[in-house]
Amino acid sequence: MTLTDDQSFSPLLSPPSCPFLPPISQQPSPSTYQIYYHDGPLPLTYSKPLPSFQVAYETWGTLNEAKSNTILLHTGLSASSHAASTPANPAPGWWEKFIGPGKALDTNKFFIVCCNALGGCYGTTGPADLIPAGTEGEGERWGTRFPVVSIFDMVSLSFRSIPVCQSCCWRSERSCSVCL
Repeated sequence: MTLTDDQSFSPLLSPPSCPFLPPISQQPSPSTYQIYYHDGPLPLTYSKPLPSFQVAYETWGTLNEAKSNTILLHTGLSASSHAASTPANPAPGWWEKFIGPGKALDTNKFFIVCCNALGGCYGTTGPADLIPAGTEGEGERWGTRFPVVSIFDMVSLSFRSIPVCQSCCWRSERSCSVCL
């Protein structure tokens, strides 16, 4: 998209409208997903560890007492964690037809966890975030200095970081567009 002379764009303001994004009323916001923040390092496959990180995620269904009914759902590389509607965000998610009672990912049987991808733009640490204190560039946006991350790093982050998932006996994992 190119801006005309009478338009301006500031990274501190909302970006110009984009035909590929859902309406703003249907986009995830910090009030519609959960955030896990970890102030320790996250080891990465091809880069130095991230000094700290946060993960945006949503859940559906109920975790059983044995913690054996958990399914980890991976987003596409540009999707948010909003895979299905929730009370906090009733807008349809990108896998709405597959998540819910009696559906392929049956929330009467399974506890589904979907994390936003590391490096993504919907709440999980990424290039738009500020570099944490004590790190070179502190207080500036990561931008192109954001570390190279792999699919393995994204999956590892999901399995290891969210407290509810750390002691789960994972039943399965699914992906909409990332080969695992």
